[in-house]
Amino acid sequence: YTVTDKFLEYVIEADFFDQLLNTYPVYVIRNGNNKDYLRTDRDRCRRKYSRITNRRKAKHQHILNCLRYEIETRQNEGTMSFMKRLPNWLDSKEWESWAERMEDEDTNIPKPTAYGTDLE
Repeated sequence: YTVTDKFLEYVIEADFFDQLLNTYPVYVIRNGNNKDYLRTDRDRCRRKYSRITNRRKAKHQHILNCLRYEIETRQNEGTMSFMKRLPNWLDSKEWESWAERMEDEDTNIPKPTAYGTDLE
């Protein structure tokens, strides 16, 4: 028998905070070319994130998707220097505003029409 990663997901409870921490940027360059480290106060953040997700994988995946979207958007717009430190990001529930933006952009994308359905 071989143990697959999918099986381990169900048997072993993964630490959601570690996945969040691995996704979160380590540092950003602020104004004046100062390097600012974002992953501060990890113990407090771990406890807070555990309360936020309440061991629900769907909530954790939603937050990770929003974080990835925020990072991608900020990199494209050149606004990574405005990224909050992790404790502030969790306290302000920053993923909620990015979730709204993500949904808004999804609804603004024109859906392709099937052949023969265009009105003239």
